[in-house]
Amino acid sequence: MISGYFQLAIEIGPKGYLLHIHEEYKFRDYRLAIKTYSYNLLDRNKNSVMRADSLPYHKVDYKGKKLTNFPHHLHDNKGKLCQFSGKIEDFIKTLTQFFTTAG
Repeated sequence: MISGYFQLAIEIGPKGYLLHIHEEYKFRDYRLAIKTYSYNLLDRNKNSVMRADSLPYHKVDYKGKKLTNFPHHLHDNKGKLCQFSGKIEDFIKTLTQFFTTAG
């Protein structure tokens, strides 16, 4: 296998949120490398609440600062474009904080 993708949709949280994970990858030197990804939290009406992706459309965050890890960025629950590491574990941490403060 030279390339492929992974996709997962799972309901999380008490209010019927849906976590949608999509990663496209390829093998480079016998290692798995993620080419593009989208991590998306949707509400029960399938509206995006928060999303992280690697699409190269944005170069600066909502404060006008250059993205440190371009093209990785996060669209937060307030609609602001934020810095993001590109790591799924950091997206999960952000979700945990969201659910902790959202109640």
